[in-house]
Amino acid sequence: MNNRSRGTPGTVLCAVDFSAHSRRALRYAAAAAKRLNATLTVLFVEDQLLMTAADVADQDDVLVKKTNSELRRLVRQSIGQSPGAPIEYVVAAGKPAAEIEKAAASRGAAVIAVGTAGLRGARHIFLGSTTRDLLRTAQVPVLAIPPRTPAKPPAKWPRQRVAAAVDLDDHTLMDARAAAQFAHRFGATLMLVHVVPSIQRPPWMTLRRGGDTTLIEAAEAELLRVAKALGTGTDIETQVLVGSPAEAIASFAKRRFDLIILTLRRGKDLLGSRPGTLTYELLTLAATPVLAIPGAPAKR
Repeated sequence: MNNRSRGTPGTVLCAVDFSAHSRRALRYAAAAAKRLNATLTVLFVEDQLLMTAADVADQDDVLVKKTNSELRRLVRQSIGQSPGAPIEYVVAAGKPAAEIEKAAASRGAAVIAVGTAGLRGARHIFLGSTTRDLLRTAQVPVLAIPPRTPAKPPAKWPRQRVAAAVDLDDHTLMDARAAAQFAHRFGATLMLVHVVPSIQRPPWMTLRRGGDTTLIEAAEAELLRVAKALGTGTDIETQVLVGSPAEAIASFAKRRFDLIILTLRRGKDLLGSRPGTLTYELLTLAATPVLAIPGAPAKR
């Protein structure tokens, strides 16, 4: 990440493909750009073969102009004539994830916004290769808009509270600090959330009295320690949940929070984009936008 993206945001980059999912992402990206006082960059990546064919036919300028016109119409239809933030339109050609990352780097983007495509069924989601690649490699936070989120964000989104899902490990303070910085930029309060997995055991087995309570109390104490250590001036609350991490976070965040923040711990896929990881499962279940922040590589 370059210095510009670490400081005052230069742009919120929204990658679109003219689908309903990208329309939803565009609305949230525009809201984020307005709150961050940033430019909204709307990017569409043309297929390289199509651009090559247009170039051979000496029609590449015509194709780019036509795509630009369609992008402007998409914006008008999705967020109206007054989006509340300056807008830049970009048409590129190549592999989508690579071009998105290139555009984000060149513009000092604070956030890359994408919509995720959902399939029917409570536990089915197709992130798409572009979103998966971004979650694996992007050096810029990725704002993923699950298909269960409302079609339009509420006024002044995110309005009041954001939740940051954290593990309790060597990276907890660093991850919490990154989440607190975003909460501060949005003018929202932050709640640090950790999930103690429920212990699956046969009915005949009993554990020593107080075993579960001890785990919860230890997690609560650690979250409080982290909250006190931040010292950012942002109001910080803590909450320990019990259960399946993705299910517990999605359920807890629904109707209470405008945004879920988590850190991608690359290297062991704990919070990665593969099926079975927290990010993937959360995007399956959540009805709340998810901001995935690139973190330090996981220790092996």
